[in-house]
Amino acid sequence: MVARDDLGYELRIGAHTPPHGWWVISTLLAGALTKYRRDGAGVVSKVGVVTPRHSMGSLQNPKAIGRGDLDIAICNPPITAKWAMEGRGPYSEPVGNLRAIARFPEADYTIWLVDETFGITSLEQIAERRIPLRVVSGRMGPEGPDPISFVIEEVMNAYGFGQKALESWGGKVIHAGHTGNGVQVMKRGEADALFQEAAFNRAWDDLVASRPMRALPISRDVIDKLNAKWGMEEATVPGDRFPGMAGPLPTIHYGGWLVFCRDDLPDELAYLVAKTCVDISEEVGAPQLPRPVNYRALEVPITPKLLSSRCVIPLHPGAERFYREIGAIE
Repeated sequence: MVARDDLGYELRIGAHTPPHGWWVISTLLAGALTKYRRDGAGVVSKVGVVTPRHSMGSLQNPKAIGRGDLDIAICNPPITAKWAMEGRGPYSEPVGNLRAIARFPEADYTIWLVDETFGITSLEQIAERRIPLRVVSGRMGPEGPDPISFVIEEVMNAYGFGQKALESWGGKVIHAGHTGNGVQVMKRGEADALFQEAAFNRAWDDLVASRPMRALPISRDVIDKLNAKWGMEEATVPGDRFPGMAGPLPTIHYGGWLVFCRDDLPDELAYLVAKTCVDISEEVGAPQLPRPVNYRALEVPITPKLLSSRCVIPLHPGAERFYREIGAIE
C-alpha cells in the first residue's frame, strides 16, 4: 500500500531518465499533486520521481509497481502492462494486478530501415537469402530485453530471421539502447539495419541523410499473427516520412504513454491523479504544437477522452469515476 504520514500520502512516481517525456510528465504531476497537501486531510504530503533501473522503464516500472516499490508509474506501449500482469513476453512472471489512470496519446510506431546496398525490398528476403545482417535493436538488461527489443525479435522470428538464425549465418543483433544510440551505431558503419521506435525522433532523418536506407513494411499476415498472439496493433508509416518512399507502409504500433498503478491504490488518490493528468495535459502538449506532425511525440490537443481511452488494462475505479464525472467516458 502507498505510504502515508500525518499530512497525507507519500507518492513515488516511476518515470524515465531526464529529459525524457516521461520525466516531464512525472515532474509536472509531482508539482501539481503537491498543491493538494492539506494538514490533516490525508491527501498528498510529498511526491518523489524515480528513474528506472538500467534506463528500462517499460520493463522495470510495472515490476516496481507490483512489488510496491512505486505507487504510480509510466510504461509504453500500454500492452506492456497487460503482459506484465500475465507474466508473458519480456516478463518471466506476473507482477500482480495493475490498473490504468491515464494514457497520454503518443502516436508512435516501429520503423524498419535497411541499408539499400543490400537490395532488400521486403523483410522476407532476409531469411530467404540468409543475409548476414547486423541489426540494431533496443536495450538488453540483466533481466532480459526491454519491450521494444522483444517486439522486434518477435517480428524477426515471424519472418524466420530471429537473433539465433541471424547469428547462424554470420549476422548479429546489437542492443544499443534508445533510437539515438542506434543511429550513431549505424552512422559509424557498425550495423546495416535499424529496427526501432521513437518515429518522431529527428535522428532517423540524420541517418537517411548520411547513407542510403530503405524503409520496409510489415506484412498483413505477420501483423495479424502478432495481434492474435500478443495484442500488437497495426500502425502506418506515413508516405512522406522519408525521402523516396513510394507511399504509406504498414507497421507495428508502439504508441501510448500509460500512467498506471496497482489495483489497491486508494480510490481518492487514483481520482486525484487522473484529475491532475487532465490539469497538466495542456502544458504537456504545448511543446508539440510548433512541430510538424511527423515529429510530434504526442497527439494534440490532449483531451480527457484521449487520456481515458485505449488503456488496454482496466481503469482504476477512482480514475474511472473522475472521467465519468466530467463526461469523458459514458
